[in-house]
Amino acid sequence: MATTDEWEAGRLVELSEDESWELLAGRPVGRLAWSGPQGISVIPVNYVSMDRQVALQTHAYSAMAREVDGSPIAFQVDELDESTRCGWSVLVRGTAHAVHEPQRDSDIRPDVWAQGTKTFRISLAITSVTGRRVLPG
Repeated sequence: MATTDEWEAGRLVELSEDESWELLAGRPVGRLAWSGPQGISVIPVNYVSMDRQVALQTHAYSAMAREVDGSPIAFQVDELDESTRCGWSVLVRGTAHAVHEPQRDSDIRPDVWAQGTKTFRISLAITSVTGRRVLPG
């Protein structure tokens, strides 16, 4: 007969909304997906998540800046460990909005890794948050 640990290994479990937001707030990079003139685009971006909000910055002339304002989006963050075959993934869905107000010193900004001026701000209006975890095998 299998032990409880053997039954649990590799099991996929749903995360609570609170746990999903907590994991989302703890990572610096996620992937933003949207549908534009070229079809579906998915790109890695630096972001910040605080108080159940997600914000990112990009170059004002990027495809993302041109195409996402008012568009439905999906945003995913995950962490995987190939050696233990476990990890988690959080997926948020909503709408992206360009932020046109001047940036204040008190505004939270993501730590952008790519060089260049990334002053175009995008806020994600989140309508759903889901998360899953694969338990170690």
